[in-house]
Amino acid sequence: MEWITIAVLIVLGLILIVIEILFVPGTTVVGFVGFALMLVGVGLTFRDYGSQAGWIVLGGSAVGSGLIVYFTLSTKTWERF
Repeated sequence: MEWITIAVLIVLGLILIVIEILFVPGTTVVGFVGFALMLVGVGLTFRDYGSQAGWIVLGGSAVGSGLIVYFTLSTKTWERF
């Protein structure tokens, strides 16, 4: 599988998680789909590119998710609503 497909799955997963946090909180369906897409992307990385690349992508996804959630919740996003 090409790396672009894996990147799209992970980015789409992150976008869906942000949408879950900001626009449709409480439904959890969008968040589960986003999390599943990220897991599929990481799993495909492990399968196609090996252990080292898989761990790098997993770490990058975890850090990216944490940063996005932190900045989404800490900025003045909630004051706008």
